[in-house]
Amino acid sequence: MNIICLALYDVLWGQSKAQALLLKILREKKENNIIYLSCMRYIQGYCNAMANRMVDVGAPGKLKDKICEECCSNSKLVTKALKIELKSLDEIILQSPPKNTNKSQLIRWALYESIILTKSISKKLSRTGMAIFKLISNNSQKLSSKIQSELDLEKPSLALTQHTAYTYNRLFNEECKKRGIPCYSINNSLNISHPNTHILLFRDSPIDFYSASIKEWPKYKKIPLNKSEVLQCTSHLHSLMNGKGFAYSRKIVKQLGRTSRNKTKHISVFLSSYDELMAAKFSGLGLMSSSKVFKDQLEWIRWIFKFAAKQENWRFTIRPHPREFILNQAGEISEHATQLICIFKKKPSNVIINMPNEGVAAYDLLYDSDIVLFSWSTVGLEASMLGIPAITYFPEALLHPPELVIAAKNKKELNKYIVREAGEGLNISRSVQALRWVNYLYNASSVELAGKNSILKRFAFKLLKNLPFNKELKRELEIRLSCTASKEKRQINTMFARGDRSLQYLYFKSRTREIRSNEIKNVKDSLISLFTDYTKLSGKKSCRYQEFIEEIFV
Repeated sequence: MNIICLALYDVLWGQSKAQALLLKILREKKENNIIYLSCMRYIQGYCNAMANRMVDVGAPGKLKDKICEECCSNSKLVTKALKIELKSLDEIILQSPPKNTNKSQLIRWALYESIILTKSISKKLSRTGMAIFKLISNNSQKLSSKIQSELDLEKPSLALTQHTAYTYNRLFNEECKKRGIPCYSINNSLNISHPNTHILLFRDSPIDFYSASIKEWPKYKKIPLNKSEVLQCTSHLHSLMNGKGFAYSRKIVKQLGRTSRNKTKHISVFLSSYDELMAAKFSGLGLMSSSKVFKDQLEWIRWIFKFAAKQENWRFTIRPHPREFILNQAGEISEHATQLICIFKKKPSNVIINMPNEGVAAYDLLYDSDIVLFSWSTVGLEASMLGIPAITYFPEALLHPPELVIAAKNKKELNKYIVREAGEGLNISRSVQALRWVNYLYNASSVELAGKNSILKRFAFKLLKNLPFNKELKRELEIRLSCTASKEKRQINTMFARGDRSLQYLYFKSRTREIRSNEIKNVKDSLISLFTDYTKLSGKKSCRYQEFIEEIFV
């Protein structure tokens, strides 16, 4: 069968390598004909690969050209290593006449990157945002005809691309859907403990994937985890604490210096960045941007200030999302962050503002919290994984089932839940349920692509790193030497043959069951191991979480 892979961002080698290993599996079937559709400098001016490398839209042409050169080089070496056809977008001959393109739809899609890359909280873009928007819009209109022509000419049975929320990939996905061609999105694993060996595969857009996963969750939520699954889930938290992965939390190296294990209640408040929510809304991805409880996070913070003023013996720590500020001397402060700074000046005396430049890790706050208040970020899920009560006012924006946290429907409920949870403390059952979801979404949806390498090959990989070969040759050899286990190969081929939306069904069909008592024991052991890791990293002798660890240890 014909397979088209749209590969526009090969400069991002981690994603490109994972994509190559997936194609290597499909290449093993002689009847499969793979067409590797690459940019090869067709897209002009700016792209997501440049943004990922922190190159601004107004950067000198030499910087952009260097990225294009590396992208083209990687595309060539991938197709050479796999012995598949490399086709540039420029080579595609337009079919006559090209079908009409919905320009208003392309404009909405182009807003996604424009808003995210400039941290905007509205459709009113900055000068930089408008420059990005115009380039993406113009490139999309050119690209649309090319993609339509290629799909109509080759009539593929399967299509693959990377993150389908981004405009060019989304355009490809939508054109495939119109023709009834299943299009799968290739992404880095959500579990950051193995980003270079596993990939996340799903059909259509990320929002489609999350929505369908939440809908199907009741079928799997009562299945106990085995020891291996618990360890995989908690390894994600271990990696976050060590500052790994694409995360906004630093490695734990500094603490707030609070006194622990006393009667004072510690409430940590985690804010979210608005740009991703707004980008999803304006580009038509379907997320809600406003809550029924509070108009926005500014109103929520004002409410917390009033609540905190009545709880003199409680301490509140408010943490703005680091993404809204300048990170690693790159980017710019968001409009929302500027508004927050003004409001913070009116905080009560028992409220601490933990700014990103203070170097405090998110997990230092979590381990010293009695309760976590959050809007819609994943920190609520991470708190639940640790057994810490996490309360949100905005369940409609969550990318996981609201039942995994505590969702308030109004201000009265929010007040009630905070007071109630302050008295009840941490809960192992909460941790179990959150870990089951993480296993379902992170592990069951991913597949290991480089897990069947012999001792000889592992030795070759280590040797390869130290050999004086050029980067291109090393990367080509990486693809040639990597090998995927037969079980994972079967899962991938079966998923594509069945047209499943993800690997989740096949994962649970093949796994061995575990009994509930073993699951509880394994979760307790893993939470103790996580806490031990935390104390080593932080140098703390005690913190709030220690009381919970002592309880479950007994």
